[in-house]
Amino acid sequence: PADLAYAGGAIGACDTTGRVSRWGAMGELTGTTFAGLNVRDAIRSDLVSTIYTAVDPRDDRLLVLRVVAADLCATGGDDRELYRRFLRRAAAALTFEHLHAPRIEEVGEHRGRGYLVASSVDTVPLGEFIDERGPLDIDAALELFSQVADVLDASHHAGLNHGAVNPTTLRI
Repeated sequence: PADLAYAGGAIGACDTTGRVSRWGAMGELTGTTFAGLNVRDAIRSDLVSTIYTAVDPRDDRLLVLRVVAADLCATGGDDRELYRRFLRRAAAALTFEHLHAPRIEEVGEHRGRGYLVASSVDTVPLGEFIDERGPLDIDAALELFSQVADVLDASHHAGLNHGAVNPTTLRI
């Protein structure tokens, strides 16, 4: 069976109101330089941030860049608390290491916005993998979900939790 890479690490900060961030538009940083990285493509956007592929010009490594939505960084109240939670969890994730989780390489603020940089792993979302491959046989499913359970257990023991485990955040 394929090896599971658990994308996103264990740093999600979820807004339970269901609203979408106003200024965290998908792709707004594409083609720019942010925190010293050349931002390529937007991968996806959620309530808190947009995730991009980026290249470190110092060594041409492909990385994943997660940037907090601008409105969460600039406002107060509940939005500001989501921003603080993102920074706390991202900083805690710097010390988390697991075979099936991307390594968080850097956490910081740039242009007033929080971000994190993670190692890039060549993966596809679980949902897309299943759509392309078809239903998993029982042995493959058990192996994959055993790996998911293992990384979730390890992250919870490290004091981290993932805010949105679903077929787009689980990656093969």
